[in-house]
Amino acid sequence: MVVSKTFNARGTINSIATDAFIGSNNSLGTHSADLWILGGNWRFSVVNGNLSDFDADIIMTKYDGTGKHT
Repeated sequence: MVVSKTFNARGTINSIATDAFIGSNNSLGTHSADLWILGGNWRFSVVNGNLSDFDADIIMTKYDGTGKHT
């Protein structure tokens, strides 16, 4: 089996995050106003076994649609 030391990879980023601990038991995300939705793309290149390029574009918005930023 021959393993290439030069290749490109890409994919998507999709997640939900919170910026605070909420609730009496320190559970995350118990209030939808405190939730952030993340989405975007990533890619990288490896040349001769070394990372030569990395890029990620992520957009975040609050659960209610406000606060959009990159």
